[in-house]
Order: sequence, then structure tokens, then C-alpha cells
Amino acid sequence: MQDELLTIARTCKGDESLYNDATGRVRTELCKPVLEHILGSKIPFDNFWYFQNLDAWRVFCTQADFYLGDRFHGGIVAMQAGISAIFIWNDQRARELTDFFALPNISVADIGDAKAHDLVDHLLTQQAFTEFRDTYKQRLDLFARTLGEHGLRLDIGDQYSTPKRHNARQIVHKAYNKFFPRFN
Repeated sequence: MQDELLTIARTCKGDESLYNDATGRVRTELCKPVLEHILGSKIPFDNFWYFQNLDAWRVFCTQADFYLGDRFHGGIVAMQAGISAIFIWNDQRARELTDFFALPNISVADIGDAKAHDLVDHLLTQQAFTEFRDTYKQRLDLFARTLGEHGLRLDIGDQYSTPKRHNARQIVHKAYNKFFPRFN
């Protein structure tokens, strides 16, 4: 959800608030009917979130076991919070971004009837993590060299590394059952 929030905000009356800025939680009773109208179908969940503060978004992401979605920046923020991510794409732009950094990704067309735990087993492998780390390091090194060629220096510390490791299959199964109980 991005610009759809502006449409939903127009339905608020007086000092009625669409979302809680401290928690990021969007009011379901205002949000869900509008999104279902826009999408033309029922939405199988009741929780919606919106963040204007990047740090609050990252903190929220730490509560998740993994990210599976079609919002590129949502996946990036999850990864910044130490959460594994699978990016779903439906256009070349998103595919090129994920491929450029070797991020685990799949097209909407290729998902088919796959369950979330199947996607994790297939896409969040040790080989995929290694490929991402190696590719990211190569891209970062090239970026730093390019900056250096123009008299600039890239200075980032270790605060961005994340040693967090999980048994992804168990996490996905638990999360899938928690968020989609009626689809099991």
C-alpha cells in the first residue's frame, strides 16, 4: 500500500485519524473496504501498517520472521532490520533491481500454488545468502572505488552487519499458520 492511503484518508471525518503514528497501525475498518474496492477482491488479512519514520519501520520489521512481498523498499527495510526477504516482482524494473543485487526473488506468474514455506525452501538457501553477500560486496566495492575516483570517501561502520540466523522453514510455517489460518 502506498498512494492508496491518500484515497483512504479522504474518508476520515473531522479529527478522526487513519493511523497511529507511534505504532504505524492503520485503522482496519477504514482501510480494508477501500483497498478491497480498489483491488476488486476480498483481502484475507486484517492488519495494515504505514510508516513515515524509517526507524519506526525498521523496529516494526524486527517483529517479523521473514518478509515476502512485492514492495521493494519493504523488503530492503526488513533486510536492514536483519530479517530475510523474498521479493515478488511483476515488472522488469523490480526484477532488474533484485537480480542486480542477487536478492531472492520470484515473479508473480511463477508463484502458482506454492506455499510460503515452499518459497523459503527454494529461495532462502545458504547458497542464495552467499550469492547475495558476495554480489553486494562487489557492488559496494565498485561504488566506493567510483566515489574515490571523484575525491569522495565512503565511510560506513560495522553497525549495518547482522549475524542473525534462523531455521527459515520452521519460521515460515509458524508465520504462515499465524497469519493465514483459514488457508491451511
